[in-house]
Amino acid sequence: MQHLARAQAQLKDPNKRLKRGFAAISEMCSSLRLSSTVKDRACEIFTEAEKVLRERKIHESGAACIYTACRIERCPRTFKEMTAVARDTNMVIIMRCFKTITKKLNLPQIVLDTIKASDYLERFCSSLNMSKEGTKVAKHLGEIVSDRDKQHLWDGKSPISMAAAILLLITQLSDDDSHLTLQQVSSHTGASSAAIRSAIVPLHAAA
Repeated sequence: MQHLARAQAQLKDPNKRLKRGFAAISEMCSSLRLSSTVKDRACEIFTEAEKVLRERKIHESGAACIYTACRIERCPRTFKEMTAVARDTNMVIIMRCFKTITKKLNLPQIVLDTIKASDYLERFCSSLNMSKEGTKVAKHLGEIVSDRDKQHLWDGKSPISMAAAILLLITQLSDDDSHLTLQQVSSHTGASSAAIRSAIVPLHAAA
């Protein structure tokens, strides 16, 4: 019945879903403090992906479009952050929408593969209220982790997990940040405790 209602509404105003999608994207981008460039890119993606995501709720497809736009514009956000600003959905659904977008729109994989741990660190450090010195060292380690010549050391580790591992390492090195726990780092980054523990092993070797 819900699908029928959506179809009837679409016939009355073919652009109604697009208008609602743009409004939802604008609202979520504002909550995430994203630039107008990202918002415009997300709206473009929503327009192109609307047909393949028609059965999804507005906030589900909109959040996935924003996530994709952030990846393309090199200001990545996590799925956890997207879920926090999207209504009546969950992380798994947004991830599925993202996969549909990349597949159906044939987005260049090279665009999506360029995200590095260093792209997340400044925001994560700010979120955790880390010290200036801790933040400085974290950024330095982020550059090391992002070095192409060292990628073999953490093959299979996601950039988010590596960024979280860097933050956990900082808590062990900096007295000013030693109060931060693994659970806090996990909560603020969206990386699981297990993934962070796994990522910190090769990080110790590289650092």
